[in-house]
Amino acid sequence: MMVGSFVLMHLFIFPFPAFYKWTFYLNMHFLFVNIFFVLAASIDPGYVESTKEVSFIKLVEKCDPNFLCPNCSTTYRSDSRHCYVCDKCIGKFDHHCAWINNCVG
Repeated sequence: MMVGSFVLMHLFIFPFPAFYKWTFYLNMHFLFVNIFFVLAASIDPGYVESTKEVSFIKLVEKCDPNFLCPNCSTTYRSDSRHCYVCDKCIGKFDHHCAWINNCVG
């Protein structure tokens, strides 16, 4: 889809004389937008790692149950949540974005 829109821009928009001086800037803008889209979709949003050394039963005894995730068997901060789409706990969880198919944390 990204390559198709790039080709269509060059076929139908850039051949007109009014866009000759803007071709370089529009190409750079298109390149940077796509680079940041790929980075947002592929970078780790801040997964909370589980501790395999301590069992979940001992964590329930020692820690506040409000800060334990029963799905991941891990502890997390007050601003972290479990994403049910990714099935992982995310630090500073905001939402799961359908556009980038990744969590925003």
